Amino acid sequence: MENCETSAIGRALACLGIGGTEFASANEVVNAIYQQSNPVKETVTEAQLTVAKNKLVDASKEGKLKEAFFALTPAVQEELREYANDLKKSA
Repeated sequence: MENCETSAIGRALACLGIGGTEFASANEVVNAIYQQSNPVKETVTEAQLTVAKNKLVDASKEGKLKEAFFALTPAVQEELREYANDLKKSA
């Protein structure tokens, strides 16, 4: 119900030229809903993990482990969270 209300307000604003000039088609709305429910999972290769591990080790030596960890992509962070925690403990 709230989604319909928000869509109606958006369309009304677009008609008035206030909130944009284009309307989403039914297919675009269906596609957006599908993509929210089925996000694309980023794949991470072993080579990427090795490079990231080396960066984390170097950053740990410099006292910048946290910054280096959060500079990684979310998928790499997910794979290396435990590794980074172990580095933090050993520092």
